[in-house]
This record gives sequence, C-alpha cells and structure tokens, in this order.
Amino acid sequence: MIRKMTISKHFSPVRMAFLLAATMSWMACSTPSSNSFFVSVYTSNITETSAHCSISVSASDMGIIAESGVCYSSYYSSPTVSDNAVLLGYGSGSFESEINDLDPGTTFYIRAYAKTNAGIVYSDEQSFTTESKRTYLYYGPGTYLNSWGYTNGGDDEWGVMFPSSILRQYAGKYISKVATYIRVTGDYKLTLYTGGTSSPTSTLATRYYQIESAGWWDLLLPSPLSLNTSTSLWATLSLSYEKGNYPRTCSEGVNNPNARWTQYGGSWRNVVYNSNNEEKDLCWLIQVVLTDIDTRSGEEVILSWDGPVTEEPVVPVEPEFLLPVPDVESIQDHRSSKQ
Repeated sequence: MIRKMTISKHFSPVRMAFLLAATMSWMACSTPSSNSFFVSVYTSNITETSAHCSISVSASDMGIIAESGVCYSSYYSSPTVSDNAVLLGYGSGSFESEINDLDPGTTFYIRAYAKTNAGIVYSDEQSFTTESKRTYLYYGPGTYLNSWGYTNGGDDEWGVMFPSSILRQYAGKYISKVATYIRVTGDYKLTLYTGGTSSPTSTLATRYYQIESAGWWDLLLPSPLSLNTSTSLWATLSLSYEKGNYPRTCSEGVNNPNARWTQYGGSWRNVVYNSNNEEKDLCWLIQVVLTDIDTRSGEEVILSWDGPVTEEPVVPVEPEFLLPVPDVESIQDHRSSKQ
C-alpha cells in the first residue's frame, strides 16, 4: 500500500515561506564574527638575525580555524598575510617557531593571524628590535690550535698589544672584559697596561681569576674602564705553573708580532721559537672586549689589527716546547660567560 503525503492546512504555502525565512535568518545570525576568535602573539629570544615567536588561537560559538601563523614587516605597522607570513599550525591551539634571516638592529612589527570561516583574523600588533650587529675583531682566525709554555714551567706572563693607531676609531668606548681560551686551570692574573710599543709603561688595571675548567672564558672587570685611544693598550695573562703544563693557548698564521708578546726577566719579546729553534708565527688567544657605554650592556667590539708589521723582531730568551696539535675548536662554540 502506497501512502500519499499531504500537506496539512497548518503548513500552508504562506506558513512554509515564513518558516523558511526564519530558518535562513537564524543561520545568518549563527555565522561567527571576528569577535568569536582569540588570537595573540608573543616574541622572545631576540638575536641579531632571529626571534622566537609563540601564538595562541582559539574560537567560540561556531568559529572554525583552518590555519594560523604570524606576519611581520619592518617597513610599516599592522602587517598582513600579504607581507612576510609564516605558517605555524592548523586549528586551535598554541604554536611556536623561529623567524630567521632578519636584519640586525631593525624594528619589526608582528601580528598573529588565523584563517577562519569568518575571514582572516589578526591579533593586536607587537614589535621587537633585533640586536645590533656585533663585530668580533681579533688577531688570527680565533680558533684554538696549540698550547705553549716554558719547558720547566715557572712564572709566565704573555699578552697582546694594540697600538694607538688602531684604537682611535673606538674613541668613547669602554673596556668591559677580556676573553681568552683556557687549557691549563689555575689562578690567573689579568693585567691591562697602557703606553709603549715594545713594553708597557703604566698599569691600568689588575684582576685575579680562579679558572677551574678548560674552554673560553669571559674575564669580567669589576666595572668598565674608559678606553684611552691616544696610547697603546696591552692585555696580558700571568700564571705560575709546573713542568709539563703549557698555558699559552694560541692560533697561528697571523704574521703580526703584536699578537705574541711574552715577558721574561723584566723584558718583553715578540718572537717565539720552538725546541728546534724554528720561529713560530703564533697568536695568543687574548681578546679585549669593548662596550658602547659604561655598563655591561651595549654593543661589544673585540679589538684587532690586521695592518703591516711595524716592529722589528727581537731575540727570544728561551726555547719553548710545542705540544701536539689537538682538535681545532671554534670561538663561537666555546665562548662562555663565566666569571
């Protein structure tokens, strides 16, 4: 038996049209607006060329999030996905990632975005500034290659000298610390001298450090010192050590005698020979670090000089012994902030 469906009088064409219009109106009212979404962004770990960003996206009512990420610009505020956009995730949730290849010393404007069924929704704008580019200047390639010292040990002092001709461009800066690579642990003395190109004439500062492990160390000064650019600057390390220890860490191949000064018996020498009486082109791993202001913050510059040799080599006082070459280690991997 086939049943025929009939439309009751209660569902007249007029009533049906009214119900249809009401349904469509309800559906329109249920479409989410941008207020149905929460989008936020947070940045941290800002470096010269990168920033870490975290976003949080969520939806209420009938909101649907397809994807989300960040967009940023260094030219104008309120960036959009038409600018630099980085996709971080899909749906609701928290996501994070690194933004790389940024320009140093630049302010960037950043917003999180979410592509939703109500269109693209943006967070409030945030801004961050990448660090100024730091110029690491130093004698030699900046890598640890060998260790040197007197065969029978003793009281030793070695260092580097920067003539006033290359300090003038750093007028107004402050000496904040000295960086060095340590292989032989012990009680080190750091001395900063001024004056003279064949031996220092005045003591600027003296500081002692107990070094208990090998690696790159930043020897912080109690407070930054104003740099005198009208005279030369010496940075030396001193250590008393036993036979078989070789504390002067170095690289090679810089062809600059100012990178290899040694004090012995009250005299300074800038030529080093090995036990076979062969002259060695060494570079002590001692680096003077400057800051722009008289606090520990500010851009740092490590002094160096790549100019021609101006001093005549002098006769060394004692042959020294060269250790076997260990694995080369880079300055970037081993610089630390220990005091």
